[in-house]
Amino acid sequence: MVIDPKNKKFEQKETLFKTLIQGKFKVLHIIQIQIETVKEIKAPSYLFIKETTEQNQLEAAKMRYRALFVEQKE
Repeated sequence: MVIDPKNKKFEQKETLFKTLIQGKFKVLHIIQIQIETVKEIKAPSYLFIKETTEQNQLEAAKMRYRALFVEQKE
């Protein structure tokens, strides 16, 4: 549902964003969604490599991003 400034709910919902945007942006409309179902999303490695764990994934990501950060500094 799109909530525009003419809607009486707009002002109440806009206050939720004010601390986030700190006056840098003007909220013209608010899109309100309702989640009806959720489904787990897994990286393909979980499906194809049986030993994959969340910890393995985190460590691999940390190593990769650390390497990228070091490359950018040089």
